[in-house]
Amino acid sequence: MTLSKLLKPGTMCVGRTDGDKIILWSSYDCAFDDVIGYAEISDILIVLESKESFKQEELTLTSEWEKGAYYVLAPSGISGWVGAGWIFPINR
Repeated sequence: MTLSKLLKPGTMCVGRTDGDKIILWSSYDCAFDDVIGYAEISDILIVLESKESFKQEELTLTSEWEKGAYYVLAPSGISGWVGAGWIFPINR
């Protein structure tokens, strides 16, 4: 996937409806203990940055992260990384 297929900064998004919360990670190449905060599924998030996924042999990516990732801002003021497959633009 190229950056042109990822959402652009400024895009407003919401989370997938098959979960309770969206986990926001402190870094793009995070470990499981790098959770910086959470956003509610109904929260409107703003994409601040888009980044293509990378492949590392020692890192197993879920399908949501293989597409890429977004650095988002939540209404609570917390910003963090989320896999591209976990959020969708409001205006599809």
